[in-house]
Formats: sequence, C-alpha cells, structure tokens
Amino acid sequence: MDRRTKLLLAASILPAVFFGCSGQFTAADSAADGGGDATGDGAVDATGDAVVGTDGATCARDCQGGACVAGVCQPVVLARGLNGPYGIALRGSALYVTELVAHGRVLRLDKSGMNQTPTVLATEAQLAQLVNSPTYLAKPFAITANDHDIFWSDVGGLASPGFTKIFRLPTAQGGVVVPYYEICAQAEVAVNDLTVVWANQATPGCSNPPEQNGLFRRELNGTISGKVTYSIGADGGAQQISPFAVGLTSDLVFVGAGNQLFIYGLAQLNDALGPSHAPSGSSTVLTAAPYAIASDFANVVFTDYQPSGRVYSLPKNAGPNTAPLLLAKSQDGPLGITTDDTGAYVYFTNYGAGTLMRVTKDGLGTPEVVLSNLLHPSFLTSDATTLFFTVFGTGQADGMVMRVAKP
Repeated sequence: MDRRTKLLLAASILPAVFFGCSGQFTAADSAADGGGDATGDGAVDATGDAVVGTDGATCARDCQGGACVAGVCQPVVLARGLNGPYGIALRGSALYVTELVAHGRVLRLDKSGMNQTPTVLATEAQLAQLVNSPTYLAKPFAITANDHDIFWSDVGGLASPGFTKIFRLPTAQGGVVVPYYEICAQAEVAVNDLTVVWANQATPGCSNPPEQNGLFRRELNGTISGKVTYSIGADGGAQQISPFAVGLTSDLVFVGAGNQLFIYGLAQLNDALGPSHAPSGSSTVLTAAPYAIASDFANVVFTDYQPSGRVYSLPKNAGPNTAPLLLAKSQDGPLGITTDDTGAYVYFTNYGAGTLMRVTKDGLGTPEVVLSNLLHPSFLTSDATTLFFTVFGTGQADGMVMRVAKP
C-alpha cells in the first residue's frame, strides 16, 4: 500500500476545529431528516435565493435542504453508515463513491436525495469472480466518470503475483463490470469523453515490471490500442519516479510525480514514442507528489497531503519549471480538492483537522473553514452551486457522503 494511504488509514481522530463564524457541523446538525422547513431548522425560499433560520439570521443562498444556522448553510447527509467512503465522482445527477477498506464496494447515489440507501455497483465477490481469483481483495480507491462509463482503481488485488486492477462499468442500464487493466500499485485514474488515463506506480511485487512508473492512456473508441508508458525524470528517463495523482481535461493531462506537477498535451502522448517533447509544469519546490488534482478554465490546483500540508495552483499554460502559486500552507492533511470555473474560490478538505476549507484563487486570502467537526473528510467534487464530499469516518460503518451549498 502507498505510504500516504497508510498514513490516512492510521491517522488518529483529532478534535474538532472551530473558527469564528465558520460553519460548525455536529451530528445534531447533519440534516438527517432533510433540514429546511421539514424540521423547522430554516425556511427555504422557493425561488432558491435565500434561507432564513429560526435564529433570525439569513443565509444568502438556497441551502438546498440543509439547515440555516447563524447565517451559515449546514450540510445534508446523502448516505450514512458506510465503510470508509473515499473516492467520489459526479456526472449528471449521479454520484459514484468508493469505500477504501478491505472488502469495500463501489456505490451510486443521486445528488439530490437525502439519507439514501446507495445502489451497490460492485462487491468483492463480484470482482473476485471477474478476475477468476477467489482470494481477490477489493479495496476501491480512485473513481472517475463520463456520460457513458465509470472507471475505478482497486488497490486491494493479490499479494502474489502483486497486481491490482482498474475496472470499467458502463453507466447504461444493464451495464456489466469488466476488468479494464492490470496495474502494479495504488494510483489515480481520470477520464474525459474520449480518453482514459491512469498512473502506474512501482512496487517490488509487480507481475509486469516494465509497466511501472508510467502514465497510461487509452482511447475509449478503440482507434488507438495498447498503452503509453514511460519513465518520468528530468534526466530523460534514467531516474524513475512513481506517478500518483492524475487529472484530465479535453486536451491536457496532469500527473503528479516525485516533487512536481507535470502537464502534457494529449497530442504529445504517442503510443510508439512516448512524450514527443518535454512536459510543462511546476518547478521542483514541492515536498511531495500531489495527492489530488482539479482544474478550471485557467488553472490546475492540487494538494500536497504529506508532509507539507500545502495547496497549490499552476496556470494550465505554464511553461517548464514554473513556480506554483501557494494558496494555503500549514494545513492538517489537505486531501481532496475542487474549484469553480467562474467563481473566486478553491475548496479542499483537511483530513486530519476534520474540516472543509476554501481559499481564494489568487492566493491572497486566508483559508476559511466552511465546515468543521467532520470525521476525516476525504475527496470532494462540485457542480455550479454545491460541494459533494466523502467523510471516511473510522472505516467501520460510520462513513457518510454529504453535500453543502457553496458559501
């Protein structure tokens, strides 16, 4: 298992952190039965413009079913009682979630519902049968989706010969899970409408060593077969650095490896030759490879979970060895991240501190707490008005998937 996941799963539960007028979440505030008018927590304006709390304070936006407390929209619980929910992807009205524990599942939720019973898309028994191994250990990690498929990396696998899997599931009714590719060790996966990319880390037990330390690409329509594999290193490849985090737009690939964030154009990645020229990206000022990546129309943003506790931004058109903009520092386990195309903020989770944060894109503002007292918030995603995130919990039937209106 990757060192960072070991740190996550072994992390102690830290006290709740409260800041000024930030949203303060407790179990009692979880909008378990929907919040809003149904519970008397706040009156939802049918126009979606505002919510007035029973304390007289007004939230400046529709809280989307959550309570309005002291002028702050509280979160809504979409599902509870899960075992270590971690990865999350949003496509249309559907949320796709992984449980990053032994015997974990892949789940689907509707983003508009409250306290749902999730639809189970994949179980360990199902995956073991697919890979023809009764000893296969399911431990779903990163997940991504487009309009037609979802992909996830399963970091459980087999101790011998040391492989894990990426799986693919068509989202159409009747879609069947299929093993998509064998990888060596934990890594992330991303997809757009045409292409899927993933990182393949190094591990001593890998059953296919030549495929380690690579960024892989496949076209979903089958016109390009095989994979793109290469070593990432400033010396032309002799220095092998395991990639981990990946992000993808319609024409760019972002990959975190070593102490840099690399940016490739999809057109650069040639099946036969590897990268056609050196990538652009960050300078070597990072203390660790990026853990999670997101992008908007102008920038790519990423978290450095360990050891620095920092959040960075980099222009998508950055040249080679560009110094990234530091958005936040001294955070306690910044993990998941998302951003707005037109908005002013980047949002991220602090796994250790139990907080959901925001910071201005220009890096000039002080990071603000959106929600606190969360038991290990993990990955997050967003649409135009709402943040969706997983709360890992202890990994034993106390995890949640939540949403909250963007402040």
